[in-house]
Amino acid sequence: PAMLPVHNVPRKGGRRDGGDARSVPVIQLCIVFLLLVYAAVLHVSLGVVSTACGDAAARASNGDAPSAAPALPSVPPGRDEDKLQRSPPPPQQQQQQPVAPHAASGTSVSGSASTVRTGVVVLGMHRSGTSIVGGLMSKMGLNVGPNHLLIQPNFDNKKGFFERVDVVLQNDQLMGEQGVSYSLNTHRYDYQRAIKQALTRSGEKFFKEGTKALAFLNNPSSMPWMLKDPRLCITLRTWLPLLSSVPAVLFTYRHPLDVARSLHVRYERFQFPRSLKLWLSYNRSAVRGSKDLCRVVTSNSRVLSSPRGELDRIYDELRGCGLDVPHKVAQSDIDEFIDPSLQHGKMSLTDNSCGELRRGGVDTAVAIAARHKSTQQWTPSDDTQRKLLYDVLRVYCDLEDGTALRAGYEWPEYPDH
Repeated sequence: PAMLPVHNVPRKGGRRDGGDARSVPVIQLCIVFLLLVYAAVLHVSLGVVSTACGDAAARASNGDAPSAAPALPSVPPGRDEDKLQRSPPPPQQQQQQPVAPHAASGTSVSGSASTVRTGVVVLGMHRSGTSIVGGLMSKMGLNVGPNHLLIQPNFDNKKGFFERVDVVLQNDQLMGEQGVSYSLNTHRYDYQRAIKQALTRSGEKFFKEGTKALAFLNNPSSMPWMLKDPRLCITLRTWLPLLSSVPAVLFTYRHPLDVARSLHVRYERFQFPRSLKLWLSYNRSAVRGSKDLCRVVTSNSRVLSSPRGELDRIYDELRGCGLDVPHKVAQSDIDEFIDPSLQHGKMSLTDNSCGELRRGGVDTAVAIAARHKSTQQWTPSDDTQRKLLYDVLRVYCDLEDGTALRAGYEWPEYPDH
């Protein structure tokens, strides 16, 4: 700025004259001082922002969660949300006070239970009964968010999905950036690449829907919450560093031939080999992605065959993880949600062939599948499909006895494309 006039500045002794060129005005000194302070504050602020983004990216690489979620940019919706039926939001749920965790009853809990959890993520492959589990978890008092922000019931899921629209849209966006969809190339998803994109692409609308979801998940008034979307089997490790605390996990699975049959009769009309590869990819990613979390394991067959006992066990073990589940599910809610007639394929309710499979091999797997109506429209056409069928059934049996949940378990690799 231009120098201020100095002829009116009092000189030593009280005399006023034309001034001295070496005199520095008091006002000018103040302005210079304020500019220096502003520059210093701006420099420090930019350094803090840069450090926070760098730390968050590093935490993403390590799979750790920060104490608070960073502000993120936005993303355009990947589908027309206006086409999803919505209803008025219910009153906000009151926050529950956390309780001290107690020892879990059972053997399906893994990870540390010393931390109070603010929510639980339900992991499971598409058509594996996650909606039944999610609906019953909401009946335990866990917060899923306003109903008008959830995907509404439709012809293939009459009880509802209990999935947040924003989370589903954001997961589609995260996967789509890498040439991945919910049913294609899921084995290629790189969660570290995705979290770095979410943190660094500040000039683009990349995480709009995710920011909406995080505003709910990181809000103390939303806790304890429940989050569900089968895509989270693939993207979970991208979300963890953005959450204010590490959640518990409820992992559920279903017989692979039931899942394949369900995907075949739906509008996707997926062929059995493709569905079996997807089953492997989703369950492998879910188990690996939650191995260091406090995880409770169930299955579709257990929930349907013994709902009262299984749901009470889930309740106890989630509380053992440190999650303040408000109450057990009422019997009337169980009677409402448990409807085996809505299941596309019932083999997992009656299948006891794991012992037979372990004593046999590929030919035994083909014979087992041939006995069930789920596969009446499909017979393995070559040795590759026969080996795929055997490997998938073997993994299912390993989930049944817990072998597949152990560290170092070798999952078969079949690209889902």
